[in-house]
Amino acid sequence: MLNDAHRQHLVSQAIDPDTASANGVHTVTDAAGVNALWGATDSDYANKLAPALAFPWTSPTGRTVWQLRPDTAYKKADGSGAKYMFQKDVRIPLHTERAGTGPVVIVEGTKQVRAVA
Repeated sequence: MLNDAHRQHLVSQAIDPDTASANGVHTVTDAAGVNALWGATDSDYANKLAPALAFPWTSPTGRTVWQLRPDTAYKKADGSGAKYMFQKDVRIPLHTERAGTGPVVIVEGTKQVRAVA
């Protein structure tokens, strides 16, 4: 499920929130939700990431990893901010948004791939 702020953010990025939600994009509200997606138990770290938008990255073979877009950019040790986060040491798959026949569109970017879906 998407909260109202996340729905509005997706609309502002030319992404249909209902299509995104049907493809697994959802709101993570707390550290428990972050840990559940990432299979982790570091609540201190997870608390710094929630709330967040969660984007599935699913490979053609069906393996899914989750990317988070925290509502507040995560501050790295060097002081820079990270808008999007994958779990540390996770191999990021080539994402397949939808399967079928017809033209193949190669798109770079978390939100861009959802906008063309």
